[in-house]
Amino acid sequence: MPATRTTNTLAVFASMLALVGAQKASAQRSSVQQKGDRFLAIAINESPGLDFSKAFRMSKSAGIQTVELALPWDEVERAPGKYRNIFPGIANSFYPANGVRVALELNPIDTNNLRMPADLRGKSFDDPDVMKRYKATLKWVFEQMPNTSFSSLAIGNEIDATLLNQKDKWERYSRFFAEAASYARELRPGLFVGAKATASGLLGDARQYARNLNARTDIVMVTYYPLKPDFTVSEPASLEEMIAGLTNIYPLKQIYFMELGYPSASENNSSETKQAAFVKHAFQVWDRHSSHVRFINFVWLCDRSSSEIKHYEKYYRLSDKKFLSYLASLGLCRADGSVKPAFQTLVTEAKSRGW
Repeated sequence: MPATRTTNTLAVFASMLALVGAQKASAQRSSVQQKGDRFLAIAINESPGLDFSKAFRMSKSAGIQTVELALPWDEVERAPGKYRNIFPGIANSFYPANGVRVALELNPIDTNNLRMPADLRGKSFDDPDVMKRYKATLKWVFEQMPNTSFSSLAIGNEIDATLLNQKDKWERYSRFFAEAASYARELRPGLFVGAKATASGLLGDARQYARNLNARTDIVMVTYYPLKPDFTVSEPASLEEMIAGLTNIYPLKQIYFMELGYPSASENNSSETKQAAFVKHAFQVWDRHSSHVRFINFVWLCDRSSSEIKHYEKYYRLSDKKFLSYLASLGLCRADGSVKPAFQTLVTEAKSRGW
């Protein structure tokens, strides 16, 4: 009899554990928000082991609806009033046929680099000639992309890295932005227009200047890489803290994460396991803020090659080894094209939400 009672007790206990586990799994499933009107993107890049065709197919199979097309202004307007760039036309031929929208950037600022045509450098952004020339370039780009659907237009990338904490520069750029954005909406009615800034720019010392500019935008565009000042990774929880800060400042505007990434290099105190955990956490945080955060673009699909990193070292004028390893290891896949755990995590999380 005692043995029977013990067996029965164990059976009941096992049933209780199974019920608790089922309830917990059900709760986890119910906390997952379906994609709704949210947009998922991956910054597609080629690598030594992955050509563009395969990179695009991998990204499309993961559920992306949007790709970015970043054009420096001076690589479109090669001389005053003379335009040459093959990528808008290529994008117009390829992406509409494949059911993908474009997040377009025409950048007069690219982080800490000024990308105005050479003959305009030295003029302020609100100079009438600068505004006239930018609008003409924008018109040319749109003319090359008549069949393309756009998820957004960014007028500048990480503009706070150039404007810094200088009120006069922000005010001049804000006036430039307002005129350019108004013209873009005339060219493409319904287009969402913004200016990309880093999370630290939106939340730091320049936040009031950024807020004044974003009063003229349709959406708040942000880039975020959870890094400490020494380029070692922060904990994934920092993402939720950052979003809470943004929603407090911008309670009535949609937030677009134009860049979101997490390095996997050990030099950054990270790993491929940590990177995958961040991707999973990002989807969970996105669910909790789905009414505010409409767009996330994960950067990049593939790790960068050594030659590309040498280019970035020169371009950004920064040789810090941890900075370079951060850039090199942002990929969801390795440079040889093999997938990291982060890519599979993204696929799993996206598919569970209907992407």
